[in-house]
Parts: sequence; C-alpha cells; structure tokens
Amino acid sequence: AAFAAELAGAGIATMVLATEATSREQHLRRPDRGRHLDEHSRDRLRAFAVSVAAPPAHTCDVALIVSDGLSAGAVAAAGIRVLTRMVPLLRAAQLTVGPVVVVPFGRVGLLNDVGATLRARSAVILLGERPGLTAVDSLSGYFEFAPKPGMDDAQRNCVSNIRDAGLPPEVAGEQLAQLVLAGLRTQRSGTSLKLEFPTHPQIET
Repeated sequence: AAFAAELAGAGIATMVLATEATSREQHLRRPDRGRHLDEHSRDRLRAFAVSVAAPPAHTCDVALIVSDGLSAGAVAAAGIRVLTRMVPLLRAAQLTVGPVVVVPFGRVGLLNDVGATLRARSAVILLGERPGLTAVDSLSGYFEFAPKPGMDDAQRNCVSNIRDAGLPPEVAGEQLAQLVLAGLRTQRSGTSLKLEFPTHPQIET
C-alpha cells in the first residue's frame, strides 16, 4: 500500500492486487501460486479492463506489474526510480500505460496472467530477485509481447542486476522503455528480439 501511494503521488495510477500465494511460505514452496492472481483480483482487473474497452480490444499498450518476489528490499530501493523514469518515456512515445499492478508474492509468470486479463499489448514486471553472495537488493525487469497463458522465459527479455551498485535504476527504466518500444514495433519478445544497450560504467566487467 505504501509503495502504491508513492507511485500515486508521482502521478502513476496503481491497483493493489494479490496472487494465489497467501504467505511467504506458500510463495517459496508453491511457485505456481505466485504466477496467478487470485480470483478476486482477477475479477477486479477484468472489470477494470471492460470499463476501458469491450473485449477483445486491447485496453493499453503496456501493462506494468511490481512484486517483491524474493527480495522486497530490491523493490523498495529501486522500484519507484525505475518506474518514474520508464513511464514518462512510454507516455512521450504516445503509448498507453495501464495502472501499475502492485502485488505481493509474485513470480515472473505473473506477466502472462495480468497481461492477458488486462488485454494489454505487452507487459513488464519488476521483480525482486533471490539474494546472492554480494547482492541482497537486486531487481530485474522482464518484458513480454502479447502476453498470454503458457508463455515461458524464451519469450521474455530481461534487464537484470538493477541496483545502485549494478545497473542504476534510472538507466534500467530507459532500457525497459526501449525494450517495450522495440517489442511493439517488431511485434516480438524473447529470443527473437535482439536489442543492444551501451555498457554502463558501473556494470563493466
């Protein structure tokens, strides 16, 4: 709720929803539950979509999702900064952006459910990643064109290691916006979408 309120303060609409995982334990033991909205949330999102456009028309160009995933600290540290850079770039490109779906206990596959239910042309999820030996606050962004049930990692693009000591959140916001633009232009995502970004000094090896 606090994250959603901060986004609202920045002029970005939100919806706070829930997955089928009702606890951290379920999220860890049952990854499948983190890939789907619960029925109440899906009904709310479906009703919103109908209020925007009658099926089967698209309701927006981009669905945006944020979830704590395996690192709530990553979302707290970088999520707002990524979105407040990304959303204005999408709007400047004349793309319509759905309300940011803020949902605890999510997994990458939530892209499929939210994007399809919202009837979005594409979808992006920001997700806290599993803490590593040197990073406990790593955020990743995943992009998917034409989200629908059954899509897998080969059909997604990922911008990873988003954090101050890695890929700065503002740079990640720009890269994700470029991914969306390229995906919508070419009507593809995943292994069939190739996009090279300039190396940022903080992530040189």
